[in-house]
Amino acid sequence: MTQEQINKLQELKKLLEAGILTEEEMLAEKAKILGTANVEQKVATENKVSSVPETTTIKDSDTNTEPVADQTAESGKSNRRNIILAAVGVVVVGLVAWAISSKNKSEAIYSEPEYNQIESVDEGPAPVMETNENETSVSDATTTDDDEFSLDPWIGGMTIEGGMYRTCDSRCYLNFNKTSRGLYTGSIVVMLGSTWPDHPERFDPSLGYLEGNVRAKADGDVLTVVMDRYTSRVYNPNTEDTNYFENSNISGQVFRITYNGGSYTATAIGDMEGYFNAGIEVKK
Repeated sequence: MTQEQINKLQELKKLLEAGILTEEEMLAEKAKILGTANVEQKVATENKVSSVPETTTIKDSDTNTEPVADQTAESGKSNRRNIILAAVGVVVVGLVAWAISSKNKSEAIYSEPEYNQIESVDEGPAPVMETNENETSVSDATTTDDDEFSLDPWIGGMTIEGGMYRTCDSRCYLNFNKTSRGLYTGSIVVMLGSTWPDHPERFDPSLGYLEGNVRAKADGDVLTVVMDRYTSRVYNPNTEDTNYFENSNISGQVFRITYNGGSYTATAIGDMEGYFNAGIEVKK
């Protein structure tokens, strides 16, 4: 390298430091001075290119795998389909519930009224039984074409009064419900004691009290009453009352009642005959 080349190179360095020349311009001038312009430019170009990050483009043909499908769109379609199916299901369930409730509302439920039971009255020296005179009969739920518009003479309550000869008064309360054509079930209460003189509707069962269940069968205008089961006791355990039913075994047929087209007559039969042997009167 000659002195002239060295001096030119020093001047280029000063121009670079002063900011008058850029790095590329300084290298170009240096190449001219040294006679290696082509070589230096090639090296500079390679360095510049190497400083840029390489990007790699992968083509479908470079691999054996197929492009991945867009699953987001398919997922959105599936969600919308599920929402639509759920909405349709809710509508169907609502329509079914509405139809069921409408059917239930249109079907009226009827039940026969319960009969009032005999009530005890705390008046006077001993417990008293009082007849409920407001008992009413109900229409037969199992009527046929023959008796659809006729009043069944046995449904409801009736009172049978009589007495034990020279011993006491007797009173029986019967209450019947119809189960099928000509057949009935019901309750029975039988009392032995005395009727109040001033209040004939009241009864003092001081000599025995019986209550139980009965069955009955109608044959034309005659009703036969059969005792199913019963219990008996002293009505007022706080007194020295006697229970005349205590040593009896009342079972089987107990009454035969006849309907006379507006009035009733009755006969005590079987073991019940001993408690109603002084004349019988029937009220309904």
